[in-house]
Amino acid sequence: MWTEYKNNKHAWTKLWKHHGGQPEANEINRLAEETGQGFFKRIGKISSELMLPKILELLNDDPEFTDNIKIGVLIEVPSAALIADKLAKHVDFFSIGSNDLTQYTLACDRNNDKVNYLYNPINVAILRLIKYVVDVANENNLPVTICGEMAGRPYYTPIILGLGIKSLSMSSITIPLIKNAVRKLNILECSQLVDDIINRKDEVEGKKLLTSFVKEKLPFTKKGYDI
Repeated sequence: MWTEYKNNKHAWTKLWKHHGGQPEANEINRLAEETGQGFFKRIGKISSELMLPKILELLNDDPEFTDNIKIGVLIEVPSAALIADKLAKHVDFFSIGSNDLTQYTLACDRNNDKVNYLYNPINVAILRLIKYVVDVANENNLPVTICGEMAGRPYYTPIILGLGIKSLSMSSITIPLIKNAVRKLNILECSQLVDDIINRKDEVEGKKLLTSFVKEKLPFTKKGYDI
């Protein structure tokens, strides 16, 4: 698949120029090398939904491009999540970028010590956005993956499973830990946990619910009980 991608590099350059920016070569190369897939980043406007058919038509007409590479959208801004139903008509998959989706939705920089205390991946707004994207993906028979801090920490694994996400992207070093967590969890219990957190009046109560759940179901995780 990587060989196929390299043969299509000229077409990808055209794609990104028509998308309105310079080719993001490093990120595209990394993703294509790992998965054979390409995706549009930072899509968050209705105009983006109108652009997609034109971009895909451009690719299909390019003699240097083949259709072996799946085209998807990285959902990492709230505006993209809110038009997921429109974007779904034109792509093969969704990938949810949990880090950026969280900080852009909550208007807080997770790398800024003055405001990063506001960063909370299980904030009700985040959970509702992710659930909406997953529901849209299911309705359109699209695979959906999540990446970022949520995917690589067992503390959040019950939330991810409870939201209906079955594909996670993470650093290879965390795979055994997450696999162990998945094997010990019950999907129905995780789904009920997500519903309970969403329905809580207080965000602190939601954190306590998740922490208590993780301590009971995943006692092997000695670290990471707190966000």
